[in-house]
Amino acid sequence: MGNVVDYLKEYGRKSFLERPFSDEDSLAIAQLSYIKFDNTVPGLLEGKASVSLAQIRCLASDEELFADTLFAEENKALYDAMCESRRFRTMKTNFYVNRIDLEKPSQFSAVTCFLENGFIYIAFRGTDETIAGWREDFEMACHMPVKCQELSVEYLNLAASKCDGELIVGGHSKGGNLAVYAALFCGAALQKRILAVWSNDGP
Repeated sequence: MGNVVDYLKEYGRKSFLERPFSDEDSLAIAQLSYIKFDNTVPGLLEGKASVSLAQIRCLASDEELFADTLFAEENKALYDAMCESRRFRTMKTNFYVNRIDLEKPSQFSAVTCFLENGFIYIAFRGTDETIAGWREDFEMACHMPVKCQELSVEYLNLAASKCDGELIVGGHSKGGNLAVYAALFCGAALQKRILAVWSNDGP
C-alpha cells in the first residue's frame, strides 16, 4: 500500500491548477508540522518574513529538524519529497509555535503554510514524543477544553489576523482534533474565511 511520499512522487510534479488540492496534500502538510522548526521558521510574534522549505534546510541540520525519535526517517523522507515536488517546493512557512509545559501538562505546536495557489493552511501538530503530550491525550478523553485546545483557538485567531485570504485548517491525530476545535470556537468573522477543516485520523 502506498503512502503520502508515494503520492508526492507520482503527482508532485503537477501544479494545483493541474491537480486540485486533495486529501493527500492536506495529510502531507499535517505530517510536515511534526518537524522541529525551532530557530528556522519565524515565530508567531516575531513579525519576520516567511521562509520556504528549501530555506529551512539551510538554517538547521537534519539532527535538529528531524529530532522526533519516533518518526525521524519518515519525516525526513516526507520533507525531501515535498522539497522536490512542483506542488510544494515554493510553499512558504511562518508563525511557528512549539510549547511544552510539564506542569499543566500541555504540548502544543502549529505552523502556517502559504501555498502557491493562494491557500493558507494552518497546521496543528499531533502528539509528539514528549510525556506532556501523552498525558494531555489522556486528559482529553475526559475533559474539555484541555490546554492545547484553548491554545489552538488563540493561535488560529492570531495567525489569521496576520494574513489575508481563505484558510484551510488541519492536522493529524490530536492535531486534527485541534483543527476542528479551533475552527468551531474562533471568531465568527474568521470562520467565514475557512474553506475547509481537515482532521486526519483525529479523535
